[in-house]
Formats: sequence, C-alpha cells, structure tokens
Amino acid sequence: MFATTTAYETVRGRNLNPNVSTCTPSKFWMVSRHGTRLPAVANLRNILDNYERLHREVLSNYASGRTSLCASDFALIRDWTFDRNITLEISQHLTSSGWKELEELAYRYQSAYPSILSSTYSPNDYLFRFADTQRTEASLRAFADGLFGINGSDQVRFEDIPAVDTFLLPQTSCPLWVNVTSTQIEHLEFRDGVEYQQMLGQVSAKLGFHGSHTLRPNEVEMFAFGYGFSSHRRLFENLPCFLMQDLLNFLQSNDDADHKAKVYNTNGTPLMILMVTLGAFEDDVPLTRHNFAQQTERLWKTSFISPMATNLAVIRYDCFDGDHDILFLYNEKPLRIAGCQSNGLCKMS
Repeated sequence: MFATTTAYETVRGRNLNPNVSTCTPSKFWMVSRHGTRLPAVANLRNILDNYERLHREVLSNYASGRTSLCASDFALIRDWTFDRNITLEISQHLTSSGWKELEELAYRYQSAYPSILSSTYSPNDYLFRFADTQRTEASLRAFADGLFGINGSDQVRFEDIPAVDTFLLPQTSCPLWVNVTSTQIEHLEFRDGVEYQQMLGQVSAKLGFHGSHTLRPNEVEMFAFGYGFSSHRRLFENLPCFLMQDLLNFLQSNDDADHKAKVYNTNGTPLMILMVTLGAFEDDVPLTRHNFAQQTERLWKTSFISPMATNLAVIRYDCFDGDHDILFLYNEKPLRIAGCQSNGLCKMS
C-alpha cells in the first residue's frame, strides 16, 4: 500500500453484481481518477538526483555484509534499472499500466451493464469529459477504448474544457482550500515524531546505512495524505456542489433525450472531497500525529480511498413503482453511506 500512489489492481473489488436489484438498469454515472502516472516534477527530480548513488551504495553495503537483505531481495535491487526514457518533460504523464487500469475498468463495467454501456459509440448515449491534464485525457481515452475497442476513443466527442474548471477541479479555484491545506502541521509533526524516525532507521539499517549514514527523509518517500479532509468538513463537503448537482439531476431526470452514461475523469482530490460530501469513510476520531498507532483500523485510509484510477460509479435501476433503485459503487465495491443498504443500494426516495 502506497497511499495515493497505490496501484488500483491491489485494492479494487472483484465481484461486480449487476443483479443486486430486481429492477432494470437504465443510467450509468461515473467520476474517476486518472490511472497510474509518472512522478511529479519535484519527486522525479529527487529520484534522478539520487538513484544512481543510492543504488551503488546499497550494492556496496551488501557486499560488505552491512545489510539485512535476503538474497532474493538483493537480486531484485541488483538487477533493477531506471528507465532513461522517463524525463522531467513527461512528469505526471499516464503510464502504460495506468492506461490498462482504465481500459480494463471499462471492460468490467460493460460486461456487467451491457444494456447501458454499448460497445457502439453514440454521442446521444454517452457524455465524456476530462480535466485539463495529459493524464486525465489519456485515462478517459483508455476507458473509451475499453468500451469501443482499440482506438475507439478516436471517434468520441469529448466535452469542451472551461478555462476555470469548477466542475472537475473545484479546489483549484477556491483560495480558502489552498490556505487550509497548505498548513500541514500534523504532517510535519508526524515526520519529526518517533514512529517516522523509527521507520527511517529500520529502512536504513535494512539497506546497510547505519549511524551517521542513515538515509535522509528526502531519500525515503513519505506518503501522508490522511489528515485534514474530515477536519474541515463544512468547507470540503460543499466544494463539489456542481458535480453533486449533475449527479442528482441525472438520476432524477426521466427525459428520453438523456444520455445513458456520463463519464468523467479528474485527479484524486475531488474524489476524496466527494467522499466527505457523501459522509463515507467517516471516523469518529480523526487521525493525528498523536494517535497513529491506535488508528490502524480507521476507515479513512488513502491507499483504499484514493489509489490510482479511483472511481465512483452510480447506477440507476428503473422500478415499476417509480421509486427507482440507486447503486453506489466505489472502486467496484459497495459504498456504505447513510440511508443505504450494506450492498450499496439505495432508494431514490
């Protein structure tokens, strides 16, 4: 598990069940995060500046008997090479594995809901929109290829992207969001605390770095995105208002001219904010630097909530009595929210 860089395949659900309702599936709404991408510029520069030296020193430490690496782990490290095609110019671009994550996600949902997700593209049936980055565009194209076949995305008409995207990137146009999230007191205090320093020492010793040669924090990537969202709930729960309004209008409308499927792709933050809005993964006690050891069973774990290719799918099932069923699936698992069943099924009412 690697927090927000966790591979989707390791945490996704395995058993999509379209028969959870006896009513007829009629509408599909999804917002997803881009698939696995290359590191951001700062992280990639750190890798480029350090990897050759660290690799060389670990091999030397092993030869000198200073590591506690088993032979198989050492072999993996010894044989590892960095792909020199990865440069700063393509930082954060979608990788081939990221493309595969979204393409296969489309396969699985189409297999479960063929009556909604047709393999033949029609702009009357489908609406596609992505945030303005290479990784989100490529991810949505991968999803379209999964639905319509190789290069199927070439025929898709993607929605225009506004200069200020309050729909898929609401946090970027909210100064208060920037002010609140830029203050990372808990993050910084935890990094200076006992648990983190112990981890740093253990990793260093494993690789043969002892005493004054212990690895520095920038040489061991730290993923700490767990704190903050629930602490400012009132602000965060209102941020994705346009996205929520789109979902509700889509589910409630009975217009024959409606699309059958609306599919969006953005980055990870709007998905996490949306979970706050829905009241999902809410812990009674927030995670802080003081209670890390006691919070191992917390609900808010970014490895599960915001891996690469995170997705929220909402499916409407039309029922004869007009009180339609609504199924919420998060990463292909039932999403537990107030007022719904444990299998993710809710009533429109």
